[in-house]
Amino acid sequence: MQSEKESRTRAIFRLIASQAIGTQAELVEALNEAGYEVTQATVSRDVRKLGLVKVPLSGGGYKYAAPADSAPTLNDRRFSLQSFVTGIAEAEAFCVLDTLPGRAMTIAVTIDEMQIPSVVGTLAGDDLVLVMIERREDRTAVKERLGRLFREKK
Repeated sequence: MQSEKESRTRAIFRLIASQAIGTQAELVEALNEAGYEVTQATVSRDVRKLGLVKVPLSGGGYKYAAPADSAPTLNDRRFSLQSFVTGIAEAEAFCVLDTLPGRAMTIAVTIDEMQIPSVVGTLAGDDLVLVMIERREDRTAVKERLGRLFREKK
């Protein structure tokens, strides 16, 4: 079951991908309309933690986008996040991804959206993602796939 924060994070990525949201006030309004009761302070923290950037609009002005990505599709976002992962390790029926500070949630949401076979779910802290794997024997294959996706740094 996903937490409220994970659900809100997914909603933020959906909203900025589908609408030209240029201010935190607009993002608060869009989230409230989508059923999330948030304040400007909450949105400010989310924008910072998710590393959202502003990109220019063709008709002038700016809108929020995923980091280094003006069209945040899953594949584009995955590749823009490669620099966020600093290491991958195995433990029992888990993989542990080390990330840059404040980037774990973005990586976890991306992994969840990819629906990798054998991955049951993720749990994100500030700079660490725990990837839960259905069976211990699938751990190495999942680690190798995550390594290819995020180009593990050795």
